[in-house]
Amino acid sequence: MDIDEREAEAFDVPKIHKWVDNIEGLLNNWSYEDVFEHFGVDNVSDLTEEDIEEVEHFVACNDQTYSAWVLMGFKNLISEWEMENYDDD
Repeated sequence: MDIDEREAEAFDVPKIHKWVDNIEGLLNNWSYEDVFEHFGVDNVSDLTEEDIEEVEHFVACNDQTYSAWVLMGFKNLISEWEMENYDDD
């Protein structure tokens, strides 16, 4: 590849959205595993409101400490629990 060809090609990362999906999946797995182990449950539906409040407290206390994306898995767990437990009707 000569210099002219290289200059004509802009740097790109095809399918970078898959990176995001994979990273979010890892964060979810790690977060859910830690929460399940701590509270001795196997599913989000087994968590109590008090358990979720404790996780929310952890997220709130650490939101400024870590990059927000690191807490994504915990936030996803909280959202999943809320969707399962709060009806809009």
